[in-house]
Amino acid sequence: LNRAPLWADLEAIKEFYKNCPKGHHVDHIYPLRGKKCSGLHVLENLQYLPAEENLKKGCRMPEEWESIKEIN
Repeated sequence: LNRAPLWADLEAIKEFYKNCPKGHHVDHIYPLRGKKCSGLHVLENLQYLPAEENLKKGCRMPEEWESIKEIN
């Protein structure tokens, strides 16, 4: 699955991954294979999440994840 557009800054993405804090994962804010829509592999769609939180988030959209977090 190649979701990186031609204009993506691949060097910046590589640096983002390299700087991921220990105990965190690099997460796609909008999943690359979402049920409603799919995000792109671009720097603006990346964030660091604690590993446990990222595993719980799965392929959920930000809105879905926020509503689930509020319940718990």
